[in-house]
Amino acid sequence: MKKLKVLLGAIALIASMAFVSCGQPTGNNGLVSGGAEETTEIVVFDPATYTGNAGEVVEVSGEKYLKVTPDGYNTWIALPEALNLKGKTTAECKVFAEAGQSKLSDCQFFVSLMDNNSESPAKIYEVGTYKPLPTAPTAVTASHFVETQWNKASDTDVCVAVQPVVQDAENGYAAVSNIVVYFGKITVK
Repeated sequence: MKKLKVLLGAIALIASMAFVSCGQPTGNNGLVSGGAEETTEIVVFDPATYTGNAGEVVEVSGEKYLKVTPDGYNTWIALPEALNLKGKTTAECKVFAEAGQSKLSDCQFFVSLMDNNSESPAKIYEVGTYKPLPTAPTAVTASHFVETQWNKASDTDVCVAVQPVVQDAENGYAAVSNIVVYFGKITVK
């Protein structure tokens, strides 16, 4: 009987450790010691630390932004490490377009937070703004992405990349490749 209690206790301990660690972020990606969820945000992308070549890091009013001309749906920015966003409900960043471009009144701009499904990447969040595109930094928020007829929603919530996209709302929401846009630090909470 005593051996059975010890064995059941060991099984319960192993099961609880697997439950706590399964699918949860590691390090400071949203957990504090003891496994309690933090109320603080996770930084998904920060232009201040970006060293890639998808665009140019610029400073506007004391804040860093990535200045980029998305190439239709082909611009992807890989994150340095995968981030588990499970349990987070809101994504935020600031976006705007360079002034003086034609079609600003007809376009929308968003940055999608994409998951790690290599067969068919899916969206976790789509943070952006709709027409007309603002020409000054504008804070935008988004809730978790809901699946649509044309875009799959993530079921893993493990973010590996961000994808900036500009679409022409007056032309069937076709992705365009000639609009210069900016986006700042992306956070989720």
